[in-house]
Formats: sequence, C-alpha cells, structure tokens
Amino acid sequence: MHRHRTSPGLVIGLLVAVLAASVAGGWFLASRASGDRAPVVAVQPDPAEPPYDAGDPADGPPSPVDATATPARAVTTQAAAPPQGADSATPPSGGSGPGTSGQAAPSGQAAPSPAPDPTPAPEPAPAPEPAPEPQPAPAPEPGPSVTPYQPPPAIGIAANALPADGRAWSMIATARRAAGAGSQERADLDWLVSFARSAMAPSRPAGRRATAQRALRVNAWWFSRRPSPAERVIARDPDGVILTYKKGHGFMVNPVATMGRWRGLNELWTAAQLSESMLPMLTERTHEGREWAALEYFDVPGDPSTVRAGVSGMGQARAATLFAKAWAQTGDPRYLQAAQRVIRSFEVPVDSGGVRATVPDPSGGPPGTWFPERAYPGGAAWAGAALNGFMVTIIDLRRAAAALDSAPSAGTGAGASTTPATTTAGASTSTAPGVPSPPAAAPAQANGAAAATPAAAPGAAPVAAAPPATASEASATAAMARDIADRGLRSLVRFLPLHDSGTWSYYGLLTPGKPWRTYLADLNYHCYHVSLLRTLDGLYPGEGLGAVARKWQGYVDARGASCPSR
Repeated sequence: MHRHRTSPGLVIGLLVAVLAASVAGGWFLASRASGDRAPVVAVQPDPAEPPYDAGDPADGPPSPVDATATPARAVTTQAAAPPQGADSATPPSGGSGPGTSGQAAPSGQAAPSPAPDPTPAPEPAPAPEPAPEPQPAPAPEPGPSVTPYQPPPAIGIAANALPADGRAWSMIATARRAAGAGSQERADLDWLVSFARSAMAPSRPAGRRATAQRALRVNAWWFSRRPSPAERVIARDPDGVILTYKKGHGFMVNPVATMGRWRGLNELWTAAQLSESMLPMLTERTHEGREWAALEYFDVPGDPSTVRAGVSGMGQARAATLFAKAWAQTGDPRYLQAAQRVIRSFEVPVDSGGVRATVPDPSGGPPGTWFPERAYPGGAAWAGAALNGFMVTIIDLRRAAAALDSAPSAGTGAGASTTPATTTAGASTSTAPGVPSPPAAAPAQANGAAAATPAAAPGAAPVAAAPPATASEASATAAMARDIADRGLRSLVRFLPLHDSGTWSYYGLLTPGKPWRTYLADLNYHCYHVSLLRTLDGLYPGEGLGAVARKWQGYVDARGASCPSR
C-alpha cells in the first residue's frame, strides 16, 4: 500500500504550534495556581479625632502641646499574607514578589530569600515634656527660741585696779601695736581708737568726753592683760557703772544695764551714789531754747565701723527714775534738775537727737508716738522700737513721777552722804545669781578682778550745798513724766496687736537688720513682755493689758516651756 508521506515542513510547523499552545496553557495554569496578587496597602488607624467643636487653628493661637497624647504613627506597607501552608520565605515559582526579578531560580539552586520590606522606620515619638516640678511649700516662719536664758559672764573690777586717766590712752596704743593684724583684738582696739579720737576731742560736750574716758580706762585694764573675750562679757567698774563687751567695739558704758542694776551687779550703790557716777556723763543739749540732757551710746547696729552718738528712750527713762529717787532720798536739787533735763528728751523728736518718734500706722490710721529703745535720726520711724524697751520706758516714767511726788526723806538734804556701804575687803559686791565672784587672792588682784570695796563714794565729788528745791518744781516735773507715760500707753494699746504673731510676740516691728514683723522674741524676752504687761496692767487697769499677758503666757504653756523667775 502506498503510504502517504507527510511533508517534513508540515510536521515541523505542527510541532511548533503544539509547543506554543502548551507553553501558553502552562503559563495560564501556573499563573492561576500561584495565587499571585498585587501588594495590598495597609493603613494604620488614625489617632482619635479632635472634638468637633474644636476651633480652627486660624481662630487663635496654637493649642499647647499635650505631653500625654499618643503621637501619630507612620503609614507602613507590607505584602499580603501567603496562602495557608505556603512557605512565606519562598515566593511561588515564576511569581514575582517583593525583592524578586520575576524569574525562577536556576535549577538546583535555592531560591533567594526575599529582601525585607522597605518599610520606613516609624518616626520617633516626641519626648514627653517633663512634668513640672512641684513648687515647694512656703518655708514655715522660724519658731522662737525657747532655750532658757544663759546670762553672760560678769566681773567686778577692784578698786584702784584701773589705770590713771593719763595712762589709759598710752596703754590702749601699746596694746593695739602688739595685736596681730586681722585679730579680734586689733579690730576692737582700732574701733576704740576711732571712738576716743572722736568723743574726746576738746570741742565735744563734757559728758561725752567723760563717757569715753571711763570706757578707755576699762579697756586699757582689760587689753593690757588679756585678749578679746570670746563672748559677751559684763564688767562693773569700781564706781558701779556697768560696761558691756561687744565684738568690734570693746567695752562700752551701758546706761540701761547700769541704772537697771543688771542682775544685782551694782545693787550695793544707793540711788544717790550711783547718780554721782552717772551725772558727769550727762551730755547737755538744747532744743528750741530748752535745755535737756542725754546719756549716750556710740555703736551703730549694721555699721560696725561707725562711731556715732545715739540715745535710748529706755536709758533716758531709767535715768529719770534714778535721779528722781536720788532727789527723794537726799533733797539735793542737782538730782531734780538732772531728772528734769532727762525727761525733756521725750519732747524732742528723734531727728533732732531726742527719743520721741512719730510712727506710721500700717492700717492707714493717724500716726502714733513711740519712744524707741535705740533712736536712729534720719532712719525709719519704727527702727529700734523694741517692745520691751517701750514698756520699760512707760513704767520708769511712772516710777519717776511717783518719786518726784514724794517729799525728800527726813534727815536728808544737801550734803547727805553718797558713800556706798563698806563691804569686807575682797568680797564680791554682786548678789546676782550665776555671776562669778572675783577672787580676792593675790593673782586676782593682779588681774584686777577683785570686787570693789568702796570706803568712799567711788569717783563721786562731794555734794555741794544748794538751796532746797521747791515742792512745786518737783510736782511739775512729775506731771510732765506722767503725761508722757500716758501718751505712750495709748500708743502701746493701739499698736500692741501688731506685736502678736498669733503664736508668739515680736521683739520689735522693725529691728535693724530684720524685715518688717519677722523678728520673734526669744523665750527670755517674750516672758519679759508678759511680766511688763502685768506691771502695766496694775498701773493702767481696764486697758486690757492683763488679758494680753495671759494670752501670751498661754503661748509659752502651749510650747511646754516655762518662764524664768523674775
């Protein structure tokens, strides 16, 4: 049988067509089976939307950043999850996926791992603003010191222990040259030299020169034998005058302590005897044609290098009482005249050198009258206006008035003795508790610390005969003292509430170096306030001072403290 022979060209053409169809069908089937899909974009949810009533930023200033809000997250893209069971690390054969070229891996080689998604790193969240630091609570007002009072050491200088007037200056100069530069002794003696040059100039009042001379003799006695004290020291000289040591100033006459008979250190001197020691130190002054007199201080708180004479209302009132009592004891008109001139200082304004201050009322009321314990001409009216000093002033003016109203004691008068009672040689003249009695042994004598044993008026000039003062003159002086005290009492009642913190009393409203109404009295002075209020309540019943005394005593009791006996 004859076979039909197919043309080779036809066969080749048919084979090419079948092969093309197979390839196309295979591609179609592979494509369908692979599940290859386009990448899906996944969008992270937006942060919470603002309230719908939020204002448009253009309506006003931008809102402050809320440090607690969740920061917006960046939009990321990722491939769709592979079919269940598929190897997520190897894309389907012939498929194209992220990081592939769309071609199958060569036979016998593992398909390369897909490159990681080119996902941009999320923006770092802004660092939250630090929480505001809590504001510290206001520091509580420092409480008062309730430590029991410890008096400074006190000494009595023996009779004849002080150098002669003409030697004191040279002894001070010698001690100053020997003091080391920068030492406390040098500081004390430098100030004393400045003080002496100022106060002892020939043009200065006689009373100021006498005060300076007395201080120089005591300082020459001390510094020729010892360095500066390490603390405050009280010295009583052979005339019964008390001097206080203060760093940077040395020993200076203290009129308040002297005439207040500090802790009994000079209690053996009668009023007349002590008056003889104080009379030479009165500085005579004039105001509007009237003579008046003052016992002076010379230190200036807050300005240790300055030497300036100053007056104390408390010191003036103490002097008025001392001289009035001396007149009542002796009838000597010199004491009455001294009392008159001292009391007149309460009619002289502070800016004129006196002790009458016109103080403003912080509540806006009319100004009042105050007699500052230390007067500062040209300064703030309330400066130096210690409460205890003001109350003592009122009390002493009333005591002076009472003494002036009394007739001089029988058997006294001009020429009466002003000699202190004689004591046993070497015995202490002080009965003050805690005050060391200067020893009478030879070493103590060498140091000049033995007690004075006055057999004659220490430093007192004989009392000259004088015409007796009239009762009317004394009565007029007493009325003046009483009127000044009454005016002070009215101001005390008015301004006393300002001195009450609600839990304690203030030492003063404007103490030098302290802000207004911040200086609380220590236990000793607070208790002194209570004691003075009780005394004033007896002098001025019905003014409510006793009730304040009880209230302030309650402050002490509430702290579990106790007032020292007085």
